[in-house]
Amino acid sequence: MLNFIKSVYRGLMEFVLWIIPIAGAIVGGVLGAAAGRDNTFLGVLIGIVVGILIDVLGGGLIATFLSMDEKLQHMDEKFQHVDEKLKHVVDKLQRLTASANNNTADSNSDAKTAAANVRIEKLSDYTDPRDGQKYRIVKIGGKTWMAQNLSYQTGNSWCYGGDNSNSEKYGRLYDWNTAKTACPDGWRLPSREEWNHLVAAAGGNAAGKALKSTSGWDDNGNGTDGYGFSALSGGYRDTDGSFNSIGKYGYWWTASEYGSDNAYSQYIRYDGGYVSEGNFGKGYGYSVRCVKNE
Repeated sequence: MLNFIKSVYRGLMEFVLWIIPIAGAIVGGVLGAAAGRDNTFLGVLIGIVVGILIDVLGGGLIATFLSMDEKLQHMDEKFQHVDEKLKHVVDKLQRLTASANNNTADSNSDAKTAAANVRIEKLSDYTDPRDGQKYRIVKIGGKTWMAQNLSYQTGNSWCYGGDNSNSEKYGRLYDWNTAKTACPDGWRLPSREEWNHLVAAAGGNAAGKALKSTSGWDDNGNGTDGYGFSALSGGYRDTDGSFNSIGKYGYWWTASEYGSDNAYSQYIRYDGGYVSEGNFGKGYGYSVRCVKNE
């Protein structure tokens, strides 16, 4: 629509600039005739010259205006692109600066008490009837969890780096909307509260070390896997399609939203012994751990 308006505007200006010399000649002729017959030709000539000067100046100004308008529009598009990039940077900074104090609503003493009384049961493997994939199962603090990341291919889900061997080890990465419905019948994506319950049962601020697998984390960042949960550092998929942080971070979606565009996730890092919580854009690709409907 904007280009159509500009085309009409240009056409109108070209017509006006073309008619100015003619109008100048007529006006100059009339004024010359009024001053005397000998002045008629001079008046027409002056009118034409003045009209041409107006054409040149007016045309230059209009061309400059249109050029500036196009440049401003181009700059506006660039600023919008930069704004999108800044949103990605803010999300990434939030990952790096999230405080361990957001991990769980329980205090250290409450978490230790809960951990002392927690009951751990390793159960029989579960086979997903949709694709035959088998998952280890563990019961921690009264809730039954898959002890492996979900690897069911559906919707917006990806193997890290497009490599199938990564999904065999780390499971697939899902955007939030896909993660909501990815678990098999009888299982669900755990809520923020259920994750906090797991963290409290596994030792509160020390839960990261206890839930991590005993291998696969960079720089000797492995855990004790004391609860059989075997949390892996599967990394994540950015909204721009890039894959990052395998070996260093593990991210898991929760079913709990944070506004219309973000959702809560839990994550563990290679250089920390705790579980952190953040809220990130729903378009990111994170791992999924399913909890049983009980």
